[in-house]
Amino acid sequence: MYISTRLSIMNFHILDRHNRQVKIPAFSLSNMKGHKISNKSYELKEQVLLGMYLREDDCVLELGGSIGCSSIAIDKLLKEPSNHVCLEPIPKIFKVLKNNLSAHRSSCSALEGYLGATPNLPFKVYGTGNFSGSRQVDSDLDGAVFPRCYTLEDVESYVAKPFSFLFADCEGCLPSVIKSFPALLESL
Repeated sequence: MYISTRLSIMNFHILDRHNRQVKIPAFSLSNMKGHKISNKSYELKEQVLLGMYLREDDCVLELGGSIGCSSIAIDKLLKEPSNHVCLEPIPKIFKVLKNNLSAHRSSCSALEGYLGATPNLPFKVYGTGNFSGSRQVDSDLDGAVFPRCYTLEDVESYVAKPFSFLFADCEGCLPSVIKSFPALLESL
Protein backbone atom coordinates (compact mmCIF):
# COMPACT_ATOMS: atom_id res chain seq x y z
CA MET A 1 0.00 0.00 0.00
CA TYR A 2 2.78 2.45 0.85
CA ILE A 3 4.50 1.88 -2.50
CA SER A 4 1.24 2.37 -4.40
CA THR A 5 0.52 5.63 -2.57
CA ARG A 6 4.07 6.85 -3.06
CA LEU A 7 4.06 6.04 -6.78
CA SER A 8 0.84 7.96 -7.31
CA ILE A 9 2.57 11.25 -6.52
CA MET A 10 5.83 10.63 -8.40
CA ASN A 11 6.44 11.50 -12.03
CA PHE A 12 7.15 8.46 -14.12
CA HIS A 13 9.23 7.93 -17.22
CA ILE A 14 8.70 5.68 -20.21
CA LEU A 15 11.17 4.96 -22.99
CA ASP A 16 9.96 5.66 -26.51
CA ARG A 17 10.98 3.55 -29.50
CA HIS A 18 14.24 5.53 -29.81
CA ASN A 19 15.12 4.80 -26.16
CA ARG A 20 14.48 8.41 -25.16
CA GLN A 21 12.81 9.04 -21.83
CA VAL A 22 9.27 10.37 -22.03
CA LYS A 23 8.34 12.26 -18.88
CA ILE A 24 4.74 11.84 -17.78
CA PRO A 25 3.59 13.99 -14.84
CA ALA A 26 1.77 12.06 -12.09
CA PHE A 27 -1.43 13.37 -10.53
CA SER A 28 -4.86 12.30 -9.36
CA LEU A 29 -8.28 13.44 -10.54
CA SER A 30 -11.94 12.57 -10.08
CA ASN A 31 -13.75 10.22 -12.44
CA MET A 32 -17.41 10.47 -13.50
CA LYS A 33 -18.52 8.81 -10.26
CA GLY A 34 -16.53 11.25 -8.12
CA HIS A 35 -13.86 8.72 -7.12
CA LYS A 36 -10.21 9.77 -7.05
CA ILE A 37 -8.11 7.97 -9.64
CA SER A 38 -4.48 8.13 -10.74
CA ASN A 39 -3.74 9.47 -14.20
CA LYS A 40 -1.72 6.28 -14.73
CA SER A 41 -5.01 4.37 -14.78
CA TYR A 42 -6.80 6.61 -17.29
CA GLU A 43 -5.78 7.59 -20.84
CA LEU A 44 -2.16 6.58 -20.30
CA LYS A 45 -1.49 6.05 -24.02
CA GLU A 46 -2.67 9.57 -24.77
CA GLN A 47 -0.39 10.98 -22.07
CA VAL A 48 2.58 9.05 -23.45
CA LEU A 49 1.92 10.54 -26.90
CA LEU A 50 1.67 14.01 -25.36
CA GLY A 51 4.96 13.45 -23.54
CA MET A 52 6.60 12.38 -26.81
CA TYR A 53 5.35 15.14 -29.11
CA LEU A 54 4.18 18.18 -27.12
CA ARG A 55 6.80 20.93 -26.82
CA GLU A 56 6.73 23.17 -23.77
CA ASP A 57 6.21 26.28 -25.93
CA ASP A 58 3.28 24.88 -27.97
CA CYS A 59 -0.14 26.47 -28.15
CA VAL A 60 -2.67 23.63 -27.84
CA LEU A 61 -6.18 23.13 -29.19
CA GLU A 62 -7.72 20.11 -27.47
CA LEU A 63 -10.92 18.60 -28.85
CA GLY A 64 -12.74 16.29 -26.44
CA GLY A 65 -11.44 17.08 -22.97
CA SER A 66 -13.39 14.28 -21.27
CA ILE A 67 -12.79 14.39 -17.49
CA GLY A 68 -9.54 16.33 -17.93
CA CYS A 69 -6.81 13.72 -17.60
CA SER A 70 -5.06 14.67 -20.84
CA SER A 71 -5.92 18.34 -20.23
CA ILE A 72 -4.09 18.33 -16.90
CA ALA A 73 -1.13 16.49 -18.43
CA ILE A 74 -0.97 19.13 -21.20
CA ASP A 75 -0.99 21.91 -18.60
CA LYS A 76 1.84 20.27 -16.67
CA LEU A 77 3.92 19.83 -19.84
CA LEU A 78 3.48 23.39 -21.14
CA LYS A 79 5.69 26.25 -20.00
CA GLU A 80 2.67 28.58 -20.35
CA PRO A 81 -0.52 26.58 -19.62
CA SER A 82 -2.74 29.50 -20.63
CA ASN A 83 -1.78 28.62 -24.24
CA HIS A 84 -4.28 25.75 -24.10
CA VAL A 85 -7.95 25.69 -25.11
CA CYS A 86 -10.04 22.59 -24.47
CA LEU A 87 -13.54 21.87 -25.81
CA GLU A 88 -15.97 19.30 -24.39
CA PRO A 89 -19.58 19.23 -25.67
CA ILE A 90 -21.26 16.89 -23.16
CA PRO A 91 -22.55 18.92 -20.17
CA LYS A 92 -22.26 16.12 -17.58
CA ILE A 93 -18.66 15.40 -18.58
CA PHE A 94 -17.81 19.11 -18.88
CA LYS A 95 -18.77 19.63 -15.23
CA VAL A 96 -16.26 16.95 -14.13
CA LEU A 97 -13.63 18.44 -16.48
CA LYS A 98 -14.07 21.91 -14.96
CA ASN A 99 -13.86 20.54 -11.41
CA ASN A 100 -10.67 18.62 -12.18
CA LEU A 101 -9.07 21.60 -13.90
CA SER A 102 -10.00 23.82 -10.97
CA ALA A 103 -8.57 21.33 -8.46
CA HIS A 104 -5.25 21.54 -10.33
CA ARG A 105 -5.40 25.35 -10.63
CA SER A 106 -5.31 25.04 -14.40
CA SER A 107 -5.18 28.15 -16.55
CA CYS A 108 -6.49 26.23 -19.56
CA SER A 109 -9.54 27.80 -21.22
CA ALA A 110 -12.18 25.05 -21.00
CA LEU A 111 -15.20 25.62 -23.23
CA GLU A 112 -18.47 23.71 -23.11
CA GLY A 113 -19.27 23.04 -26.74
CA TYR A 114 -17.76 21.88 -30.00
CA LEU A 115 -15.73 23.31 -32.85
CA GLY A 116 -17.83 23.82 -35.93
CA ALA A 117 -18.59 26.12 -38.84
CA THR A 118 -22.38 26.17 -38.36
CA PRO A 119 -23.58 27.78 -35.11
CA ASN A 120 -26.54 26.23 -33.31
CA LEU A 121 -26.52 22.98 -35.29
CA PRO A 122 -28.49 20.54 -33.09
CA PHE A 123 -26.58 17.54 -31.83
CA LYS A 124 -27.87 14.71 -29.74
CA VAL A 125 -25.23 13.97 -27.17
CA TYR A 126 -25.16 10.89 -25.01
CA GLY A 127 -22.69 9.33 -22.66
CA THR A 128 -22.39 6.75 -19.92
CA GLY A 129 -19.28 5.76 -18.03
CA ASN A 130 -16.18 6.27 -20.14
CA PHE A 131 -18.00 6.22 -23.48
CA SER A 132 -19.38 9.33 -25.07
CA GLY A 133 -20.38 10.25 -28.55
CA SER A 134 -22.49 12.50 -30.68
CA ARG A 135 -24.35 12.43 -33.95
CA GLN A 136 -26.03 15.06 -36.05
CA VAL A 137 -29.80 15.19 -35.71
CA ASP A 138 -31.91 15.87 -38.80
CA SER A 139 -35.57 16.09 -37.89
CA ASP A 140 -35.99 14.15 -34.65
CA LEU A 141 -35.10 16.76 -32.02
CA ASP A 142 -36.62 14.80 -29.15
CA GLY A 143 -33.97 14.70 -26.45
CA ALA A 144 -31.51 16.79 -28.45
CA VAL A 145 -29.00 18.86 -26.54
CA PHE A 146 -27.73 22.06 -28.12
CA PRO A 147 -24.11 22.50 -27.07
CA ARG A 148 -22.57 25.78 -28.13
CA CYS A 149 -20.79 25.79 -31.47
CA TYR A 150 -17.48 27.67 -31.36
CA THR A 151 -15.89 28.78 -34.60
CA LEU A 152 -12.14 28.58 -34.98
CA GLU A 153 -11.99 32.38 -34.62
CA ASP A 154 -13.93 32.13 -31.33
CA VAL A 155 -11.49 29.56 -29.96
CA GLU A 156 -8.39 31.42 -31.20
CA SER A 157 -9.52 34.50 -29.26
CA TYR A 158 -8.72 32.68 -25.98
CA VAL A 159 -4.99 32.46 -26.74
CA ALA A 160 -2.41 35.03 -27.80
CA LYS A 161 -0.82 33.08 -30.65
CA PRO A 162 -1.80 30.59 -33.36
CA PHE A 163 -2.31 26.95 -32.42
CA SER A 164 0.77 24.82 -33.00
CA PHE A 165 -0.53 21.53 -31.56
CA LEU A 166 -3.87 19.77 -32.05
CA PHE A 167 -4.88 17.06 -29.60
CA ALA A 168 -8.12 15.34 -30.62
CA ASP A 169 -9.80 12.63 -28.60
CA CYS A 170 -13.23 13.50 -29.90
CA GLU A 171 -14.89 10.21 -30.81
CA GLY A 172 -14.74 10.58 -34.57
CA CYS A 173 -15.24 14.31 -35.05
CA LEU A 174 -11.71 15.06 -36.33
CA PRO A 175 -12.43 14.49 -40.07
CA SER A 176 -15.31 16.98 -40.01
CA VAL A 177 -13.18 19.52 -38.10
CA ILE A 178 -10.38 19.23 -40.67
CA LYS A 179 -12.89 19.48 -43.53
CA SER A 180 -14.46 22.58 -41.96
CA PHE A 181 -11.14 24.23 -41.03
CA PRO A 182 -8.39 23.18 -43.47
CA ALA A 183 -6.32 26.23 -42.48
CA LEU A 184 -6.00 24.80 -38.98
CA LEU A 185 -3.62 22.14 -40.24
CA GLU A 186 -1.43 24.78 -41.85
CA SER A 187 -0.69 26.38 -38.48
CA LEU A 188 0.38 23.10 -36.88
